[in-house]
Formats: sequence, structure tokens, C-alpha cells
Amino acid sequence: MTGFIIALYSDSFLRFKVRDIYLLSTFNKIEFIGKDFFFFNNVSYYIATAVTFLILYLANSTSTIVLFLKNSFIAVFIFIITLLALSAIDANLKLIQCTACDDGIKELKRNDINYSLLILSALFASIIPSLILLIKNRNKSGWVIKNKRNSD
Repeated sequence: MTGFIIALYSDSFLRFKVRDIYLLSTFNKIEFIGKDFFFFNNVSYYIATAVTFLILYLANSTSTIVLFLKNSFIAVFIFIITLLALSAIDANLKLIQCTACDDGIKELKRNDINYSLLILSALFASIIPSLILLIKNRNKSGWVIKNKRNSD
């Protein structure tokens, strides 16, 4: 539930930050035009954010508070770095594709950016360490049934 609420409140904030990354990474060679009509993001964004927080919680449910905060910080750091990198690469690729730009400035509509893909990719990258930790904890506690070979 916490992940879904965070997704609702962070949605427009992340959209603005992605646009800022587009501008900064291209040295303001992209200009956003038109009005920003945006009501809600893709449903997969809300589900993925909720699942991300659930996995982070499950992976660290038996950890100390310090370890939980450390792993949360690592997940947020990976999310930010991945979002920065993917947005910068996408912005520069859009700029490279522009062959008839006035003064080298590419005009983009605000909704021409695939925000869902960028954010979902960053969410997936940020949860990988927690998934590894969850699998390790699962194997330690004996959740996995070991395959016994019948030798004749």
C-alpha cells in the first residue's frame, strides 16, 4: 500500500525531473512545446512501484533497521543513477535524430517522452539488489525444495 501511495504522489514530480534531465543533458538544446495534459500514468507504473516497495520490504524484513536503511539508500541511489543515465541517453538520441532543427534546437511535445518506460526501467534496476538478497534469504531458510535424484 505504501508503494502505491508513493507512486501517486511522486508521479508528476518524476515527470518534471525527467524533463529537467532532458534539458540539462542536452545543454538546453531541447525545447518543450504545447500544454502538458496529464492525469494519471500507466497502471503498470503504479503496480511496479508497489511491487518494488514490497520486494524491498520482504528482502529486509528480518534485517536490522540500519541494514534496512542502508539497502533502501542503495535502491534509491541506483534508481536515481539509472533514471539520470536513461533520460540523458534518450534525450541525446532524440537530439541526434533531429535533421531539420532550427539552430540545433529540437522541439518536443511534453508527452513525446516515454516516462513510463524510463521510470519502470529505473525501478527494475533499483530492485535487483533486493531481489538477490531475497533469493539468498529464501535459500538459507529452506524455502526451496532441493531436487533429490533417484539413483538406481
